[in-house]
Amino acid sequence: STSSRIAAAQEFIPKPMASDGGDDGARVVANDMSVQGNIAGDELSVEDTNDSYINILSNEQLAAFERDMLAHGGGLRSQMSSVDWTAVQKEVGSDPRVRRLIDAAAKTSAGSQATEELEQRALAMVRALHTEISPRWLSATSMVAQTMFRRLYAGIIFDKQQLRAISELIAKAHAENRSVIFLPSHKSHIDYIVLQYVFWRLVLRPVAIAAGDNLNIPIMGRLLRRCGAFFIRRSFAGPDGELYSAVVAAYLEGMLRHGSNIMFFPEGSRSRNGKLLQPKVGMLGMLLEPILSGAIDDAYIVPISIYYDKVMETRTYVTELLGAKKSTESLGYVISQAQHLLVTRRRRYGNIHVRAGTGFSARAYIERQISLQRRSGSRPSFDPRSTPADFSVLKKALAYHVLDEINRVSSITPTALVGTALLCTMSRGVGRADLIRRVAWLREKVLQTGGHVSGFFRLPGRAHWRSGEFCTHR
Repeated sequence: STSSRIAAAQEFIPKPMASDGGDDGARVVANDMSVQGNIAGDELSVEDTNDSYINILSNEQLAAFERDMLAHGGGLRSQMSSVDWTAVQKEVGSDPRVRRLIDAAAKTSAGSQATEELEQRALAMVRALHTEISPRWLSATSMVAQTMFRRLYAGIIFDKQQLRAISELIAKAHAENRSVIFLPSHKSHIDYIVLQYVFWRLVLRPVAIAAGDNLNIPIMGRLLRRCGAFFIRRSFAGPDGELYSAVVAAYLEGMLRHGSNIMFFPEGSRSRNGKLLQPKVGMLGMLLEPILSGAIDDAYIVPISIYYDKVMETRTYVTELLGAKKSTESLGYVISQAQHLLVTRRRRYGNIHVRAGTGFSARAYIERQISLQRRSGSRPSFDPRSTPADFSVLKKALAYHVLDEINRVSSITPTALVGTALLCTMSRGVGRADLIRRVAWLREKVLQTGGHVSGFFRLPGRAHWRSGEFCTHR
């Protein structure tokens, strides 16, 4: 039972000291999860500013990091428009997979009429998919996004070394006319904006972002398309599913051929409980197939972990988990959410923590997997190039490898530590000093096992929030 599991977990949490009961009168009430008093401050460790991290919302830190990147050749804004989006769109019509379906229709009794109908349908599908990143629109929306982030969040925290590695990989891929495929975790609609905003602010080449067609709503859909979104159906089922699948595969191959950087969510949908979902391998397979066949030389894959101190959609997720129907995205929904955010208390959502796994070559991963499968003994003739079942194994192996990397680099946030300590408290409440001690103990245990803990803001004092200073404890 839940109570027995909590009781078992409590055995591993330090017990209250006799002197903790009356520390300074501050108590944390566990039953309604309301925290009174600051629990992340000087008591946890000595204050310091850690140069390993950058808060993207801090102008000073951002300017210093940009200067460092430009000094090492990392700025790619001038190369942003090098992707020929019109050519990507036109090439879909001549793709062998699409032509095969159209030519098959020509042999039916309907003949040329069926061919023309399929060609028009395929063209309409491409138009619905198509994206075209506009530097002007991206600049304007990044300014709006910056205002929103600074109002709602205290920081967007990156590891500098990981950000430099991403910059170098983007530069390397651009020189080789190859794509970088970013595969982030998916917790919130804000995920769509975070990386694009950060890449623009840090003069890194932007990404084309796969989004569900439920976000292709009036006005908003057009804006998102200009900022890199390309909209894909939630399901490929239906009478034209085979043609749609061929069109999407051809479009993705065209993006790889022209060196466009791509981002999509391997989970396919937002996680409502914070845990990684089972991966959806369809789109991943479409990107692997041309590399496997040799039509595309290679691409680089970068797993990304995006975590929040507080997810903006928390209340919505709770109602959905309790059985309520998911709200359909619409222009009215967007406007109502925007109005809500305008009156939201400043920085109420804490930090956004972004961490990146090590980028790797898709072709090198494929060759390594083929070698491993053949040596394992169970699949001595493993050949994903010609055997659909083996290709399915390869897709799943890559998908779970990416999720494993996301888990490996993910941060444990201060709110998660506090929540764990409170859930392992069987009494009605816990003293402030005792809660701080429990959180510190949990943090040390996480670090001892090789985990990563996000930084704690220095409290009290909002001046540190405005300056972007934050304290990281490793």
